[in-house]
Amino acid sequence: AAAAKIGAANGAEYILVGRVEKSMADSAVLKESGMVSGQATISAKVVNCSNGRIIASKSERSAAAHIADDVAMNTAADKVGRKLMDNALFETIVASFQDMINNGTPLNVTITDIDTYQMQKDVQARIGELSKPVSVSKRSFGNGELKLTVMYKGNADAFCDHIDGQSIGPKRFSVTAIEGSRVVIRLK
Repeated sequence: AAAAKIGAANGAEYILVGRVEKSMADSAVLKESGMVSGQATISAKVVNCSNGRIIASKSERSAAAHIADDVAMNTAADKVGRKLMDNALFETIVASFQDMINNGTPLNVTITDIDTYQMQKDVQARIGELSKPVSVSKRSFGNGELKLTVMYKGNADAFCDHIDGQSIGPKRFSVTAIEGSRVVIRLK
């Protein structure tokens, strides 16, 4: 979640979060030749910055021989990094992006200052009319707040452009916050 917030704050759509572990391994064969075996493991996750969801995860391991410990471990880390970033990981990232284009991006929308059950039904219907989403699903209603999941073909800013300032009866939608895929709208 922290990585997604940092990525979103810096304009990234995806962020790669990982861990590199380097070590030495004993090898009788290499020891006789004056070489050492460096080992490296990388575990990585690709996170969608707009919603914090992990879209891909992978772990790889590699080894490299050299006469110096640090060079052996660094060479192993370089090898495992190249191994990790193969076509399968790249294709998973592209498939996730394509899925959002084809099926929409899930936006978590909270609308505040809703007085009645009937009004929350009207607001949900109006959001569907104004933004032309793929779908609008109610997650909860209570204490004057309606929480929706809106599958939208576009980003949160485009969704807000369609909604902000639009009316529903005597009231208007006013977008008060956008953070990644989270949108807060006040009905006033």
